[in-house]
Amino acid sequence: MSIPSTAHCSIEPYRWMVRSMARPDGIQFNRRMKRPVRVPTLHLHGSLDPAVRTRSSAGSGQYVEAPYRWRLFDGVGHFPHEEDPIAFSTELINWLKDPEPDR
Repeated sequence: MSIPSTAHCSIEPYRWMVRSMARPDGIQFNRRMKRPVRVPTLHLHGSLDPAVRTRSSAGSGQYVEAPYRWRLFDGVGHFPHEEDPIAFSTELINWLKDPEPDR
């Protein structure tokens, strides 16, 4: 985080969630977050992600009521698209080409 204010900006979404809990926009956000996802979803996760645990990530499909595909990238952290762009792109393109993504 060598760019000034990067750390401040990177946690702004979390600040917003706390500040907005009682405001109309926060209440609306919380209601919407409780609804299941109803569009095809590709979920790519790095096994070394320090921010989101693999076990938590692997269970995310329970919130999706549409075709859902979850893939774990071994040896990759929180930014798989930067850390292994070829594997990431391959997985994304294959998913987009698939007329019937798995559930």
